[in-house]
Amino acid sequence: MSKTEILKAQSGTGTGLEMDRQLRSVLENLALVAIMVDNRGRLSFCNDFFLRLTGWSRSEVLGKNWFGTFVPVEVQDELRRSVFLKTFKTGEFPVHHENEIITKSGERRLIAWNNTALFNPQGEILGLTSIGEDITERRQAEKALKESEARYRQLVQYAPAGIYEFDLQDRRFLSVNDVMCEYTGYSEEEFLELDPYELLTEDSRAELNHLLEEVFSGNRNPDPVEYRLRGKNNREFWVLVHANFYFEGGVPKRATAVAHDLTAIRKAQEEKRQLEMQLRRAQKMEAIGTLSGGIAHDFNNILSIILGNSELAIGDIPEWSPARKNLEEVRRACDRAKELIQQILSFSRHTESEMKPIHLAPIVKESLKLLRPSISTGIEIRQHMSARKDTIRADATQVHQVLINLCTNAAHAMEEEGGTLEIELTDQILDGPAASSYPEMEPGPYVELCVRDTGSGMTPEILERIFDPYFTTKDRGKGTGMGLAVVHGIVKSHGGAVSVSSVPGEGTAFHVLFPVVQEEQEPQRPEVPRGEGLPRGHETILFVDDEPAMVSLNQRRLSRLGYRVEVRTDPVEALEWFREHGDQIDLVITDTSMPRLAGDQLARELLRLRPELPILLCTGYSDRIDQEKAGEMGIAGFALKPLDTRQLAEMIRQVLDR
Repeated sequence: MSKTEILKAQSGTGTGLEMDRQLRSVLENLALVAIMVDNRGRLSFCNDFFLRLTGWSRSEVLGKNWFGTFVPVEVQDELRRSVFLKTFKTGEFPVHHENEIITKSGERRLIAWNNTALFNPQGEILGLTSIGEDITERRQAEKALKESEARYRQLVQYAPAGIYEFDLQDRRFLSVNDVMCEYTGYSEEEFLELDPYELLTEDSRAELNHLLEEVFSGNRNPDPVEYRLRGKNNREFWVLVHANFYFEGGVPKRATAVAHDLTAIRKAQEEKRQLEMQLRRAQKMEAIGTLSGGIAHDFNNILSIILGNSELAIGDIPEWSPARKNLEEVRRACDRAKELIQQILSFSRHTESEMKPIHLAPIVKESLKLLRPSISTGIEIRQHMSARKDTIRADATQVHQVLINLCTNAAHAMEEEGGTLEIELTDQILDGPAASSYPEMEPGPYVELCVRDTGSGMTPEILERIFDPYFTTKDRGKGTGMGLAVVHGIVKSHGGAVSVSSVPGEGTAFHVLFPVVQEEQEPQRPEVPRGEGLPRGHETILFVDDEPAMVSLNQRRLSRLGYRVEVRTDPVEALEWFREHGDQIDLVITDTSMPRLAGDQLARELLRLRPELPILLCTGYSDRIDQEKAGEMGIAGFALKPLDTRQLAEMIRQVLDR
């Protein structure tokens, strides 16, 4: 407003005194800051709002220099020149300006001013009237918003993922970061011109439609979805998209999406799937091993009762009685059952490789016994064990694995139409022409294991790859492609060789060669008839087992061997009894798996009471303690059930006679 316009407005409203009175009344009642500064820069008027805002009283501020008292020192000179001095020198002044003022407490408040000059009737400037709005909080909020937006833009721009926004109503992209542009190969300008559906393959468009149906039905937090995108130059890649939808009036309007590139993961997915299948197999074998251990413990206890009672009965029956022969068969069956349990445990539990001389024929027979229930009844199994020298240096468990893998593959080839599975064990001598077929093998005697089937056979192309890891011709879920690779590795580690011949439609034959052990084996000791020449004694034995039948059996066995026997079925009760009568006991025999107090824990407590006490720890099966751990605890003997009377008698004497 010019000087002339201001004077005209003032003169048209009455005398200057009346104008001053009316102006002051208006300013006093404004809900804004209102001040007057005279031509010397002193505060001549302030309203109550100013006083409430700054904390000053009127008597403290009137007459004070405005710039020196209320304006921060760093802007005092600038404001004095640009607002105050300019007004009085030129008659022109800034109508609007902003600056901070200082309150009585020292706080700074940002004020947006509207300025008007005051003139006397002669046209001379008397001072300035300024009305101001406190915009401190607003500017702080604006600053925080700008900073937040800047951080958001920086986060979006440099996030290690593709980020974009799109309008659900107009079906167009609103923004995109550099990473998403790198994924697709488009520039930002090109990307924003795309229809979202242009990026999706046909199957992924169906996925997006399904997602949008959920969202428009009210699902505000849909699960992440994998999409196959087609970028520039038709390059396809996979992304995992997390989308956040924004609603207005209950209707989804736009979405922000974060896309993670899954291309590298997809490339490795097949290998990952194979590894997962191997892990499941390993976990299954571990579970089988755990289950086998529990069964072994209970089954060996049962075998112990059958074996022990049959031995006691045999001792009570004359040799001519037919019942004695029947009981001898029971005893021999117990021995076979014990061996079978050990075989199951050795196969189902992974242990360190133990290479030692073994006979191959018994392992083949036992493996086939285990396999028979899992092979279709439409497959006939034939065995031909003609090898005269079948002793090889090997790990029995790994040889089992070789045979089971080969037979399982053969059974798979015949599962639809049935057929014949033949297993042969023959002597082979590698020399002359035969040795030329195996140039990496040393000439000499070998035993050959042949697994032959009458199944579908294999083409030459498949034969070239059958020992490759992860190669399989089986349907998904029926094989990992690792079985034959494992067979090849095991055979090679045993100094052997494996070859295969196959004709499509006629079957397949695997030939496995193991070198025969040349050195003579230690002669086996002649078996001593059970019950004859058994070691005996007269010591006192405390026998502890939670199975009453085991307690009853061994009380009779030990008594017949001449020992005095104290028995307990509760290990806690046995420990309490020992505290009072332990000096009468020469040996403690205890089971491992018992309620309330395990056998090894009982042994530990007994050894605290009598450190020199001989203890014999027996178990049907335990994965917590073995002979080595028992020895470290100070336990004198460790035995696996079932024990026949001779084994028990000899072990007792070994422990007592140390």
